[in-house]
Amino acid sequence: MMATAPSTPTTSHEARQQIVALERERATLPEQIRTARRAEARGERDATARRAQLELLAEELPAIIADLEAREAAFRERQQREREAARAALAPMRADLLAELDVVFRKAGAYRRGLLRVADVEAALSPLPDKVEVRRQLVHRESLGAHVETAGRVVAEFLGADPAVDLNLGLLDRLTGAEGDLKRRVRDNFFRKE
Repeated sequence: MMATAPSTPTTSHEARQQIVALERERATLPEQIRTARRAEARGERDATARRAQLELLAEELPAIIADLEAREAAFRERQQREREAARAALAPMRADLLAELDVVFRKAGAYRRGLLRVADVEAALSPLPDKVEVRRQLVHRESLGAHVETAGRVVAEFLGADPAVDLNLGLLDRLTGAEGDLKRRVRDNFFRKE
C-alpha cells in the first residue's frame, strides 16, 4: 500500500523511524508497480490509477526521504550543541565540587591532627593507667568520622539517585537524634538553590 505523508518529526529518533519505514516502502515499490502493471494488462478496474500512484510515489519518495534525512541531521546537530552546552556548564561545577572536597579533606586532616594533640593532653592528665586506651576512646568519640561517613553516604545517594524516581525527602523529617539532624542538614544544603 502507499505511504501516508509522514508527520512532521520532532526528534531525530522520530525522523529516523520515518526514514526506515519509507525506505522499506521504497524497496517494495518495484514489485508493487509490476503487480499493478500485470493487473492493468488483465484489464482490472483501477489498475491504471494504482500503477500511476505507485510510480508517482516512487518518484517522490527520494525527495521525502532526503528531506527527513536533512531534518534528522539538523536535530542531531541541535542535540549535539545542547549536549556540548550542558557539558560545558557542568565542567566548572564538577571542578568546583572537587576543589571543595579537597578543602574538606584538608580540614579533616587538620582536625585529626588537632584531635590527636587533644588526645595526648587528655591522656597525660587522665588518672587512668592505660593512656593508649584513653587516647583511643577520645579519638573515637570526637573524630566526627561517623558524621563524615553519614554525610558522605547521603550526598552520594543524592548524587546518584535515579532521575526517574521521586526522592521522598520528607522521610528525613521523621528521623530523630543527631543522625537525623545531620541528614536533614545535608538535604537542606544539597537541595538549596544558589
